[in-house]
Amino acid sequence: MYVTPTLLVSKNLFYNGFDAAFINHFNYKSLWFTALASYNNLYIWNAGAQLMIKSPNAEFFIGTEQVTRSVSFFDQNSTIYRSGINAFIGFSAKFGRVIEHPAAASYIPMGNERGFFSRLWLGIFKRSY
Repeated sequence: MYVTPTLLVSKNLFYNGFDAAFINHFNYKSLWFTALASYNNLYIWNAGAQLMIKSPNAEFFIGTEQVTRSVSFFDQNSTIYRSGINAFIGFSAKFGRVIEHPAAASYIPMGNERGFFSRLWLGIFKRSY
């Protein structure tokens, strides 16, 4: 089990607003569970959850950012007029080499190969002696 708590703060540049979120990931093998608590300048608290199935080249995820609002939608005795389902679902595919942590990488570039932008820069501004 691997846990990674994160605090995320976002401030609007041109407007008077901010968001703050505490995000915590738990993973077990290829399953990732995420718990989220957020607060904004409108004094609104939100709680959310996400389930993600992750492989080296693809991810599938489903979740919600407003658990209480989604649960109140299914409550027949609820008198809240703003009930509704808030959910998201997604799929992500990765192309190219598998991204690994540099400390445990199976391939370590030694600096001999040039990257795309380096080749492009040298192709445009190549010195001719």
